[in-house]
Amino acid sequence: MSTRLNLWLSAPHAAWLDPADTPLVLATLLVCMNRHDALAGQLCTGQIDAILALRYDLTLAEAADLRLASETCAKAAPQMETLAGMIRVHVPRSELIALGLCLCTVLRGCETGHRDGKFSHGVVGHILGIDALTLVQADFS
Repeated sequence: MSTRLNLWLSAPHAAWLDPADTPLVLATLLVCMNRHDALAGQLCTGQIDAILALRYDLTLAEAADLRLASETCAKAAPQMETLAGMIRVHVPRSELIALGLCLCTVLRGCETGHRDGKFSHGVVGHILGIDALTLVQADFS
């Protein structure tokens, strides 16, 4: 993790988020979302890898490397709600929507979370700061 990213995670008011760190920060958010009470157990590591691969046009091995780096980053990150709030301020809305749509696409194609009715567009939309209707419409198109 870069010094700038470490500073941003600990004091976002004192540092800017380098756009090159956005994939790592969003991967960190996915890792934190998986640990969050409202989504616990709905995102396995393979699904996080698939989301990252889809979003950033990576191989699954490259996505796994990004996830591993984000797990280290998550140790230095604030609580999920605080991290999500920081991300909503510093990451373009288009990036958040793209991540949310990739998340829905991956969960729609697997047995865990979506098909058993536990997946909540509202929770994900709230965390990402986007309208859940955007995710629902894309999920069924």
